[in-house]
Amino acid sequence: EATPAPEPDPKAEPEQTAEPRDPQPYRVILRLPSADPSAPAEAVTKALRAAGLPFEVETIERLQPAKQP
Repeated sequence: EATPAPEPDPKAEPEQTAEPRDPQPYRVILRLPSADPSAPAEAVTKALRAAGLPFEVETIERLQPAKQP
């Protein structure tokens, strides 16, 4: 007799946090040392969208590798 397939694990629900009383805009600068050159911020933007955080990308700049002494 066939055994039924196990139920998939439910996805974790994001934590519910209280809305900030006086939200303020911030600029956050991230350095992605090994990003995919064809989509350098894709993983970051996916994570922010999944977290439900409103954001906008102002600029994406390619950095020159640091010189090793």
